[in-house]
Amino acid sequence: MNGVYISKKILIAFGVIVAALLFILLQIIENSGTSISRPTIVTDASRFFTVSGCVNKYITYLQSESTEELLTILTPQYVEDNSITEQNIYTFLDQLPTINNYTFSAREMYEIDLGDDIYRYEIYGWITEDSFNSMNTNKRDTYYSVTLNEQTLTFSINPSTSEIFEEVKNEQATN
Repeated sequence: MNGVYISKKILIAFGVIVAALLFILLQIIENSGTSISRPTIVTDASRFFTVSGCVNKYITYLQSESTEELLTILTPQYVEDNSITEQNIYTFLDQLPTINNYTFSAREMYEIDLGDDIYRYEIYGWITEDSFNSMNTNKRDTYYSVTLNEQTLTFSINPSTSEIFEEVKNEQATN
């Protein structure tokens, strides 16, 4: 009888330990950063400048028609969704004549924490055509989505739309 009582105690203790481990494991999985956060407006000047720099690098590659570089920085999902290749890449991207220089000026930016030190930014800004005649400076509204991986210090980018930007902006407003 004494041996059965000790076996029950060991079995109960083992069950409690397994239950506690399962609870801890579920907490770790739940808090592992796999959930996507709500968008927040970017007010940090350093972050704003860094992400704007990613867009300017993209514009430089686009203007110089650096196909290989563009393929390396385009978001893999965007490339896959549009079946982008070296032969058709420019049908999916802005056309920037190489006569003048272009710069991007971000006006508004929202950050979405994707977890695991990966952030997506929805950006509204202007592409400005720098011409010799400063009276004829053209600027147009443009939208981009930049994904920044802080662990690997890499980024990817794809053109976006005003609809996507407004959707993110409205989601942020409901926070």
